[in-house]
Amino acid sequence: LSTTLEAKDILLNIERNWNKTRPGYGGDEIKTYKIFVSDIHRERLAAINKSISATKMVAKNSARLQGGNAKVHQVKRTAAL
Repeated sequence: LSTTLEAKDILLNIERNWNKTRPGYGGDEIKTYKIFVSDIHRERLAAINKSISATKMVAKNSARLQGGNAKVHQVKRTAAL
């Protein structure tokens, strides 16, 4: 633990919290840190992805059904003329 605050400490904070880098500073060091993702966050992402997939399936099926109905109506109209 140090009692002084150095420029590299501030730069590290800016890089981690705001994903910003300053040209010419800290380019020699490769800073790695683990991003903690909670189980609750993972569950939320899974629910969102499931919802997106379900929405796409419904839209796909709806478009397919509408396309089929349009063909049936065209055949009926031409036969009536």
